[in-house]
Amino acid sequence: MQSVGVDALTEIKNSASEVGVVDGEISKLESEIIKREIEISQCRSLRETLTLGVESDVRKKLNYHINTNRSVIEELKSAIKQINYEAGLGSMYHKINLNPLSAIKEYSKGEWAPALSVYNVNGDGESHLEFKVSNILHTGESRLFKGEADKFFTKLPVAIRCLRLEMLRLLALKYYKLIGYDGHVRFQFKFSGMVPPSVKTEIEKAEKLFKDNIFLVQEPSEFTVTVGNIPKDPLIIGIDQYENAYLIDSFDETNLEMSMFFTKP
Repeated sequence: MQSVGVDALTEIKNSASEVGVVDGEISKLESEIIKREIEISQCRSLRETLTLGVESDVRKKLNYHINTNRSVIEELKSAIKQINYEAGLGSMYHKINLNPLSAIKEYSKGEWAPALSVYNVNGDGESHLEFKVSNILHTGESRLFKGEADKFFTKLPVAIRCLRLEMLRLLALKYYKLIGYDGHVRFQFKFSGMVPPSVKTEIEKAEKLFKDNIFLVQEPSEFTVTVGNIPKDPLIIGIDQYENAYLIDSFDETNLEMSMFFTKP
């Protein structure tokens, strides 16, 4: 569970790490595949010797062993494919930890809200979140995915949805103490900044790999920030087909807007 009130945006950025060397890991998986293929061959050879009806029980066990090994081999091959895929992305982008997306923050006394807001870069830059405290606190995790609350997150990858639903539970616990079990909460988020041309170029490149799963993550600018807190630069992240997250870019929207509107001709 993410700590409350942390600098979540910086935590995500600091989690960026390179994908390590994978050759040794792939070699282990390939060795296991060879081992199981040999076992399959041995089982088939033994099965050929079972010519009597009374040996049917042994034949069934051998068939089960063969089929089990086949399934494991397919899983191992899929794992190798995923490792190679992630290594390819890792050569271009750093993997990041998205756990801070479940964090909440007290922006002013009694005013708790998500520490971070998330927007699809091809969306309209707006989102809202609305819930009744009792609905969240009385709903199990599996049902939360299918319930009313999840309608706000259905267009998000599972990697993000799980964390945002956890964030929802944390908010419900806070507002339960503030406004009671039957309380109703609504948040409205809007990205009103500008994305620098250089970052847009990076987004265009990343769309070939991440398709529609590219998101802008920032501190909600609609909320009054506690004195001393400085809004951090928004991040551009991508989610791959295996639900891994990668850092594509970041930018200072304040400096960009200042240069666009306040630079002398």
